[in-house]
Amino acid sequence: MNKSNRLGQKKSEGGRFVLKREDPFWPRALEVWIEEASGLEEIVDGESYIYCLFHIWGEEARSWMQQMEREARQDDGGITWFEL
Repeated sequence: MNKSNRLGQKKSEGGRFVLKREDPFWPRALEVWIEEASGLEEIVDGESYIYCLFHIWGEEARSWMQQMEREARQDDGGITWFEL
């Protein structure tokens, strides 16, 4: 992995969690925040859900998404995985 793809800092920005990389041209890797459902088929309006926005693509993003989906499916606490 080259230096520009290494993960750097993480911080909270305006109610959302942002994972940043050491890449000045594409610093954001992932943003996560809590949203309130409205008009989604998978969730009742008004319920909270976690929204993840990937700013990366390719094998790195695919791997992260697969890991997140696998963890969500293993949880017995009622986590439902869906993609918008």
